[in-house]
Amino acid sequence: MKVLLCYCLMPLLLPHIFFFVAFRFLAKSVCFERIQKDVRVGIKVLQHGEYNDLLALCWLLLKKKEFRSVYYHRIGLIPSLFCRYLPGMTNLYIQTESDRIGGGLYIGHGWGTVINADSIGENCLIAQNVTIGSRHYKKPVIGDNVKIFAHAIVIGEITVGEGSSIGAGSVVVKDVPANCVVVPSKSCIIKQNGVRTNVEL
Repeated sequence: MKVLLCYCLMPLLLPHIFFFVAFRFLAKSVCFERIQKDVRVGIKVLQHGEYNDLLALCWLLLKKKEFRSVYYHRIGLIPSLFCRYLPGMTNLYIQTESDRIGGGLYIGHGWGTVINADSIGENCLIAQNVTIGSRHYKKPVIGDNVKIFAHAIVIGEITVGEGSSIGAGSVVVKDVPANCVVVPSKSCIIKQNGVRTNVEL
């Protein structure tokens, strides 16, 4: 059913498909490879079975506004003007230069997410309401295979090492070594019935 739907709606995606195919044969083959990785990771995360790259691209463009935002960022301003009748996610801000974002980027529920890293590695996952930004005009470097979960904040001239995960609600202002899991402090009750207390939840 999904495959049939993709074929039926493919004419709606002709400009998107054109740029995807054109980049393969033009000087932007690196851009094509990164989009291809985005597609394969997106289909894998969403567990939609096995599609060829073209059908998977169509399905993600139709289904995921976050994917459309990443796609438009990768192909550049002028080409994306021909595709904007299918809008991306308006409150997902990607300010990192597209050639400094590795392939396989997946943004799940990108609501309120700001991405302003110096660079982002391959196969990264970024969730909703994440802030990756500058501190004193210095930006973080995100390694390969990094996962950053909801409401996390990663700011400043720091490095998040390869394979690390930043847990929901974490605030990261120092380097994170490779293959680490970062979690925030536990919440606690500091006042009950007007009396100060300290009870971990």
